[in-house]
Amino acid sequence: MVNKKLYIFFYTIIFLSLFLFPIFSHASELTFLYDCAEKTDMHVGNYGSIAIYASNQQDMERVKNILNTMPKQIVKGFEGINGKIVITDKEYIQLLYYEENGLFYKSQSAAFGKMFDKQSLWGEYRERGNAIVLSSYLPDDMLETSLFHEFGHFIDSQYQISPKLDEKNINAFAHLSDLFSPCHNSEHIADNASEAFAESFFLWKKCPEEMQKECETIYNFFQLFN
Repeated sequence: MVNKKLYIFFYTIIFLSLFLFPIFSHASELTFLYDCAEKTDMHVGNYGSIAIYASNQQDMERVKNILNTMPKQIVKGFEGINGKIVITDKEYIQLLYYEENGLFYKSQSAAFGKMFDKQSLWGEYRERGNAIVLSSYLPDDMLETSLFHEFGHFIDSQYQISPKLDEKNINAFAHLSDLFSPCHNSEHIADNASEAFAESFFLWKKCPEEMQKECETIYNFFQLFN
């Protein structure tokens, strides 16, 4: 059972949810630029208007197959912010720029590099660049988990839900993660509302009955997009 304030918050979200994603599509003027030394080897494709950068065509298809199982309204919302997905086994650098009065400025702390290897079984959502970055070393089940988890961060960035979670919610999602997630666990989620909510989006898909039992309000919230 969630607290009364959380119920009020979610019922307000339910009333507005069908209209919020189009509004957020205009919320950011940031432009995402992807660059790396091996860029010529990257496969570039699209899922709708979502740009996908992949190390190989197989990874491109793996991402598209998972997106096929994603609620269409969530995908549409990601398209609305010009979302990008990068899946790579190479070193990458993300450079974020923002536009002001027709000029482009490099964002502070927005450039970073990371070398993926066979131990790099993770994903990341970069809110300021509207980009999800994934390791191509992820096996299929972990790739699905990670992509849904990172989309959970995207949803949270739009609706700011995680600050409303209480300790009971977080502990419930941590427990379900131990039971059902192939790559996240309670250690990853405990005491971290943002990670807990992101994981709850994957759990909603993976174990909906358990999700409904543990936190019906958030389960119903995700059902809005189904």
